[in-house]
Amino acid sequence: MKVSVKTRKGWNSGWKQTSAIPKIEGSDCPTHLLFVHLNDDYSIDRIWLIEWSHLLSTDRFKKHMVRGSQRSFIFAIDEKKDKVHVVYGNNR
Repeated sequence: MKVSVKTRKGWNSGWKQTSAIPKIEGSDCPTHLLFVHLNDDYSIDRIWLIEWSHLLSTDRFKKHMVRGSQRSFIFAIDEKKDKVHVVYGNNR
């Protein structure tokens, strides 16, 4: 298992979106994405573990554009859709 870990803190609107993911396909890509959400005090709110192949097949990665050019990809948690992938924490 090769896991890419993305962590976000807080409750502002941007917490659901990952930082840049440089590559989403190829033999050197991860097998899973672990998304960690931290409360404002840095305690863990929830952790999601999602298979990379599932994210690819459901078109969950979006192009990240910078000044009109694609630089990377991003992923955003959907709290309802991704509830089944929560491996730690409460289900708000």
